[in-house]
Amino acid sequence: MKIIQNTSFKSKRDLSINTKKPKENIIYSENSNKENYSGLRNDVLKVYFTGQVFNQTNKKAKFLADYINSLNQFKIADKSELDGNYNHIGATITDAILQAGLNYEKVVKPKVLHVLQKYPDAKTTSGFLKTLKEEGYPKVLVWKNQEKPERMINLLNLLKSENVENEEELKSWLKNSENINKLKEIKGIGDKTVDYLKILVGISTNAIDRHVFNFLNAANIKVKDYNEAHQIVSKTADLLAIDEAVFDYSIWKYMSTKR
Repeated sequence: MKIIQNTSFKSKRDLSINTKKPKENIIYSENSNKENYSGLRNDVLKVYFTGQVFNQTNKKAKFLADYINSLNQFKIADKSELDGNYNHIGATITDAILQAGLNYEKVVKPKVLHVLQKYPDAKTTSGFLKTLKEEGYPKVLVWKNQEKPERMINLLNLLKSENVENEEELKSWLKNSENINKLKEIKGIGDKTVDYLKILVGISTNAIDRHVFNFLNAANIKVKDYNEAHQIVSKTADLLAIDEAVFDYSIWKYMSTKR
């Protein structure tokens, strides 16, 4: 229960001549609904309901941690198992853009390794753009459909315009929230792709895909959207003292190999 008091200062003289009934303390209960507080300041409501969401996230994270500890087959992966840190823009962008909706091990990873091993000049943004232009994406990516290569080229053009040429520069660039907004303006790039791209360049976060959503559902944890799921996974990683990206991969590995 929270109590918010009226803290405006009154002198003795003010109190002696003030005949109005003093304002009562405002008391909130945990089960309160926002519509009951239509007369309160927006900043007060924001603090209170942000606290409610925070508490719910903590509860769900604790529940998820307990669920994981109950699973005999759940193993925490080694950090060396994570894909990424290629030090090769071509491989990183190929991985980030192609992965959505496809079998990673059978379809995406072979194409990432193909770009990484066959095209050393694609290590930089400009080099990868040049390679795609000269060789053509069907050959470079071993790919026929046009949609994802176009998305890839749009992303590369954005990075080039931002003077991002290598992975270290990309890692720094991704830490700026304004740049994230620019990324999301590209058709087909959303929260999951952004978070996965961060993981690929060594930023510890989690990327919520269908495996993670299914894992939360198996734990009887209901979430309303990507952001809530992301916060729960992040908080659970903290509770278990596990690197966030490693925890994300551990869930993915458990769910993708589960029979």
